[in-house]
Amino acid sequence: MMQLGWYGNEDIFFRAVTADTEKPWWLLGVEPASPILDVRGVDALAEVVYPDKTTVVKVPVQIKGSCAGMREYYRLHPSARRARVVVLPVNKHFYAEQILYFFLRRLERVRQANIRYDDYLAKLESIPVTGKAVEILAVLTKRAAQRQTGTGAN
Repeated sequence: MMQLGWYGNEDIFFRAVTADTEKPWWLLGVEPASPILDVRGVDALAEVVYPDKTTVVKVPVQIKGSCAGMREYYRLHPSARRARVVVLPVNKHFYAEQILYFFLRRLERVRQANIRYDDYLAKLESIPVTGKAVEILAVLTKRAAQRQTGTGAN
């Protein structure tokens, strides 16, 4: 089971989308992104079956606390807009049902448009980590390890 507790709005998102509620057959799961993707602006990957019923795509998802945060994200990561990364505003004022509803609507849009992300994700993973991102990556890597072992903050 995924350990939560570090990320605030990301925790709220993961609790909402992984809750034991009915979801469409085409949503196979949602998991935290790797530390390298996280430092590049992807918080989660949703595994989605596309309309042809044979193609499974990992859809990048970014969580922001507000619409202003979404605008800032697109300013800092213009390639995310072009790639159609799913960006959601999530905070403590949203009900889990609202979060899941808007998440599924956005996934359905990219699913119906047959958006592919393999090249985008590969590009993000290949960019050298430099400057402040090195420190952030170290923290994210430690947290990912703690999340897998169930140790650390809760």
